[in-house]
Amino acid sequence: MMFPRAAALALFAGASLVSAAVIPRADDAVAAVTNFLTAYSNMDYDALKAAATPDFHFQDQAFPKLHPGSMSLGMFHWFISDQSNTNMKVTFDPSTITFNSSDGTITAHYVADYDFDAGFGSKNHVVNPITATYTVVDGLVKDEKDTYDLGFSGWAEQALGPTLGPLLKDSAATLPFIQVAGAGKLGLFLLTHSS
Repeated sequence: MMFPRAAALALFAGASLVSAAVIPRADDAVAAVTNFLTAYSNMDYDALKAAATPDFHFQDQAFPKLHPGSMSLGMFHWFISDQSNTNMKVTFDPSTITFNSSDGTITAHYVADYDFDAGFGSKNHVVNPITATYTVVDGLVKDEKDTYDLGFSGWAEQALGPTLGPLLKDSAATLPFIQVAGAGKLGLFLLTHSS
């Protein structure tokens, strides 16, 4: 039978170990997200991949069901590889990266600026400010969940262009269409590229 003091010490030690494993140090977590976003802004897929865990998971409104690992990382590989076609630029201010001590997540703000191929032979310019929430494990980014600061309809209005955008931005069919089209394009990219 364990004495109360020994039980309390064991419980405290166990809680400390669990807390340390679940919630990273603030400086380490912020540095990990900074490394990840720096790699993305530099359009350096190898550095981005090195800053993420092998089971990295990404989610946003356009890509809500990506599998962890090669599919989530593959989306970034596709975006970076297609930069000459999309003129993509990613910018962020490191001072916006904050550590949330209550749950150990990290929040950052970045802007994705690119030309979106809406089909029909047209490309439409998109400036998409994003709030991202990250989890970090062992100094690497494990999860990223993005929210469009303008909402999906604000993104769609830009992406679908001046004629279709205002008409379709709030349509119930637009989001599923974008999700299916994005998944299809990502799938084709992954067939021909290893991530």
